[in-house]
Amino acid sequence: MSHSEPLVLTDPKLTALAIAIGGRLLHAKPLPTGRLEFHVDGVPPDLYEQVINDSVQVSAKRFIDAMESVLGLIASRRRPR
Repeated sequence: MSHSEPLVLTDPKLTALAIAIGGRLLHAKPLPTGRLEFHVDGVPPDLYEQVINDSVQVSAKRFIDAMESVLGLIASRRRPR
């Protein structure tokens, strides 16, 4: 499923969820705050509402795999202190 605009997220948990339900990470852009901004394609534009309404179902394994990928990206982009 493809949507016209990618979903832009900064929360790693929501990003992992978006990937776990079939979204495709287009890129992760570093922000001045040190956080990453994730651009994910192929997810419903109302993902936030679905989460709030507790209407998203996903395999635990897929979520864990997606979360490991997101955390790996965060770790690899961490700036040295």
